[in-house]
Amino acid sequence: MRHACLCYFNAAGADAKGRLGEDRRPETHLIPLTIDAAPGRRPALKLFGNDYLPPDDTGIRDSVAQISGHDLSWEGAPRREGDPSVLVADSSRIRRETGWTPRFADLDTIIETAFQWRVDHPEGYRR
Repeated sequence: MRHACLCYFNAAGADAKGRLGEDRRPETHLIPLTIDAAPGRRPALKLFGNDYLPPDDTGIRDSVAQISGHDLSWEGAPRREGDPSVLVADSSRIRRETGWTPRFADLDTIIETAFQWRVDHPEGYRR
């Protein structure tokens, strides 16, 4: 292989040593929004289009609730125009063809590092 082009697909989590984390203003990604909603730092999380098939399995909300120790408040909201019903990222082909593996691929580790970073940096990079 002479060249490769990789798509950066919604990477999440934070540096396990706490040096880097997600800090967007306004925040739009699900994991940081969920982490901030759990302890009440932001209003209830909106679940846009809870009528999609297959139904939402609440995996991220349940993992955040378990790791944070807070029940997560959320509310249903209408679908947003243009949102697809399903998005899937699959790294199996590049794993198979190149032998590459992500260092942190499980959802609990992603949420644990992101949650700890938000606890340690409640204002993000602004102190």
